[in-house]
Amino acid sequence: MESRKLVPVYDCVYECGENYFVFSMENYVLMKSFEDFTSINVSTTTTQAISQIGGNISSQVIGSRNLSLSGAIYKNVETIKQKLIDTFIPFVEGVLTINKKFKINCFTTSTPSIEIKRDLPNFTISLTCPFPLFRSAENKVFYLNYQEGMFLFPWNMAKYQFGQRAIKYNFGIENEGHFSSPYTMEWLALGEVVKPKIVMRKSDNTINSITFNKTLSNGDRVIINSDNTGVSAIFENNEGKKDMTGLIDFDSDLLEIPRGYSAIQITAESGGENLQCKIEYPLLYGGVIV
Repeated sequence: MESRKLVPVYDCVYECGENYFVFSMENYVLMKSFEDFTSINVSTTTTQAISQIGGNISSQVIGSRNLSLSGAIYKNVETIKQKLIDTFIPFVEGVLTINKKFKINCFTTSTPSIEIKRDLPNFTISLTCPFPLFRSAENKVFYLNYQEGMFLFPWNMAKYQFGQRAIKYNFGIENEGHFSSPYTMEWLALGEVVKPKIVMRKSDNTINSITFNKTLSNGDRVIINSDNTGVSAIFENNEGKKDMTGLIDFDSDLLEIPRGYSAIQITAESGGENLQCKIEYPLLYGGVIV
């Protein structure tokens, strides 16, 4: 019994489809180690350009991440062994959640290695993560053109009423992660909006924006998704949904939420006051402490 106290216990859950496995003492599992949760592979190469003597081309690539989980089963051995095999299926994608704060998508590279013995059999699980960054379990969410209650002193009463609702067209957001983040923007038209546009000013005063080349009517909705494959747009109204990625303006360059503080503003050729916007993004981390 004393030896069990020497084995650390972690808060870790792996989900694969309808199956899930909880690494905890309540699930009769004692974890020994999580490996490669804080390291990340980065390769840098420099090559000489063929058509330009003395010119160099540099590239930096973040490779996939390999994770290893090892532990021991101390009770209900046969059931837990089967649960491990049924959950960690080779080449089937799952999601690993750490401390209820961080998530990462991964594939099991082989069936879990489990000792045959019945008394505290050890097991090892190998995972590979094609996208090697951990993301926050909960996304950051901000709203633009929302209504906010205001407290105003009596000398402003001539212009405003106490408790009046004020509409905001700009907001400050902060990305506290290690990397720039992909995002989802949801635009809702509360009236006619001609060529809606979102402008972002970064902390270094560089400006990025994204424009949708369409006139929106009351109730129209546009969902813009940014990820490592690019930016896409889905248009939705009472007639259904359509992929309208082609209507994103060619000069749009708001591809991600940068690290640090940024200011976001709603605008349009006309009707910008009728545009409501929701911005949602995860925080990305190169490594986490388990």
